[in-house]
Amino acid sequence: MRILLLVDHHQGFRRWARGIGPALLIGVILWAAASGPRPAHADPAAAPTAATVQRVVDYLDHTVAANGWPGAALAVVSGQSIVALHATGEADGSGRALTPQTPVLLASLTKSITATAIMQLVESGSVDVDSPVISYLPWFTTRDRARSDTMTVAQLLHHTSGLPAHTVGEHERLQHGEPSDLERGVRDLSGSGLVAAPGASFLYSNANYNVLGMIVEVVSGLPFGEYVQRHIFTPARMTSSFIGKDQATQHAAAVGYRPWFGGPFRPTDVPVPGSVAPSAGGYASAADLARYLILQLNAGEVDGTTIVSPGSLARIHQPAVAANDVTGYAMGWFVRPGWEYLRPAEQTTKGRLPLLVEHEGSWSNTTTYLGFLPEAQIGVVVLINAGAPDRSQLAATGANIWRLLASQAPTAVGYPGPWLEVNGWRLAVATDVVLLVSAATAVMVLRRSIRGRRRAFAVGALAVDVVVAIFVLAYVPRAVETPLLAIAQYSPDAGIAIGVALLLTLVWGPVRTVLLMRRSPP
Repeated sequence: MRILLLVDHHQGFRRWARGIGPALLIGVILWAAASGPRPAHADPAAAPTAATVQRVVDYLDHTVAANGWPGAALAVVSGQSIVALHATGEADGSGRALTPQTPVLLASLTKSITATAIMQLVESGSVDVDSPVISYLPWFTTRDRARSDTMTVAQLLHHTSGLPAHTVGEHERLQHGEPSDLERGVRDLSGSGLVAAPGASFLYSNANYNVLGMIVEVVSGLPFGEYVQRHIFTPARMTSSFIGKDQATQHAAAVGYRPWFGGPFRPTDVPVPGSVAPSAGGYASAADLARYLILQLNAGEVDGTTIVSPGSLARIHQPAVAANDVTGYAMGWFVRPGWEYLRPAEQTTKGRLPLLVEHEGSWSNTTTYLGFLPEAQIGVVVLINAGAPDRSQLAATGANIWRLLASQAPTAVGYPGPWLEVNGWRLAVATDVVLLVSAATAVMVLRRSIRGRRRAFAVGALAVDVVVAIFVLAYVPRAVETPLLAIAQYSPDAGIAIGVALLLTLVWGPVRTVLLMRRSPP
């Protein structure tokens, strides 16, 4: 639920590199990408052949069918050319085909778009990334005002602001809407504390990019979504790209799917609050994101139109902080050596590796990937309108496509997620079974008039109810850092099972206890 809500699955990216400082780590990344001879068997500068592209297409079709995903869209870019544009499966429960032109929720892929908007304002002289956030949002604060007053725009861009991964009010506005809720969400940060001093460490948090979106609004005088539409999507001719769920839905965006109770994937409409528009609320098609990749590979220009200057784009792509022991974070992009260009037996090679700039996005019903090799001028887009508690296969798709492009076998498996999130629905169903057995036993005890056992059973059953209630009402929300109402909206199957458990403990439990105690001998 934590990973299924407003923060993506970058569990490995949320801790400092242990024993390696950020400057050293970034140097290691760049060294791995730029020093020594290339591995003899893999040439990262080679453009993908038609046969290689076909293997990628076949892999995607097979993977979607084998896993029962509803659909997926793919784009592969080489230089300024789109060499693959493909989609398979359905966009919604009506059976409408998912196409390369179908908008799909981007989730955290939106962050690099927000970073681009900020850098456009830097170019115009309206924003200085080294200035404090309060220079642009005088009312901005957290519970620790003294420290948040020193927070800079650059620290937001690099996730080093100290804002927590989950903030006060983050899940309170569950109904989807246009980005008009953005200011309210940013103002709600006044109730959140900082987990570290600004600039001290890396902590991936959507709140950083939501604040950046608010800066775009205030400085430009335009709503965030309108700014992006005018200054990025329209000039880049990204005609199937939008900010905000309502607008995207009006343009036939794909519906996301989730597996219910471990079964087949089902269409599942979940909230995408306007308060997270700059961090996770963008929508785009694979065809549009192919153009967006060309922009990344072509010094900020697409079809003769400059969206952002070469210098600004270089800053966007430059890692400035260590996200973990092999990965740096730039502005809306993770940067690492392209390990996919090595066979498993050669993972310790000192040969040169291509630099991979990438980002994954995940929502409870959507999984996305965007990445490119600057030197090779190759980029990949994968949009899957499905999410799941166990994302080990979904999250591996992007890496496996890179393996295929590197003439390797698709072997990668992604991080599945914390145990409670992966198995939460199973635990909830098991709890329901225990409570239903208890309820049936209570009815039997009452009907059979087993006088000597009624009081003992009443006490025992009440104890079970109390334990379950504490677990559901206190432990689960704290463990997944998400209120129960939000869990129910983002994970409906788990929500149903939790609802049954609460009904049996908080409604039936007291009734049962009273009946048993009244009919028990003194």
